[in-house]
Amino acid sequence: MIKDVTNHGHDLIASQPPKWEVVRWLSTCGNGVVEGSEQCDDGDLVDGDGCSSICRIEPGYTCTGNPSKCTKGGSGGGGSTPPPAPGPAPQPAPGPSSAKPDDAARGGGSSGQRHGGAIAAAVLVPMFVLVLGGVVFAYRGAVYEQFPQVKPSLLLAPAGCLAVVHGHC
Repeated sequence: MIKDVTNHGHDLIASQPPKWEVVRWLSTCGNGVVEGSEQCDDGDLVDGDGCSSICRIEPGYTCTGNPSKCTKGGSGGGGSTPPPAPGPAPQPAPGPSSAKPDDAARGGGSSGQRHGGAIAAAVLVPMFVLVLGGVVFAYRGAVYEQFPQVKPSLLLAPAGCLAVVHGHC
């Protein structure tokens, strides 16, 4: 049995072990339930009562329970000093250049250097697409299991249609 911690009576009774796992915990600050990355949740979004509007324990408070009850006199958890801002990015040191003055106007370097990136992209992008397509095809069973609505949509799609949305291509 999976217990509904919100006390709304939505407990889940499973007849067999579930074939799912929590991969991302969604939390709602202000609902009175400490969940996900929340440190506290007193059921409101008001600062200054011990539990901040982003569900962090404010300095000088201690919070416990669901919904959180906060009392003055604790060590707090929010911290009051923000981290220092990062410094400026380092600049490259000046050095000798082999580029001719009119090379700068054309982008510098030889034509082979200027087109090397385009050639690499022309070769690597199709290879990446093929590998990605092969991986998706190889693991299509796992995709169908996680998203059962995908398989019927693909089977009903007319040739040349990439997506079926609400029965239309």
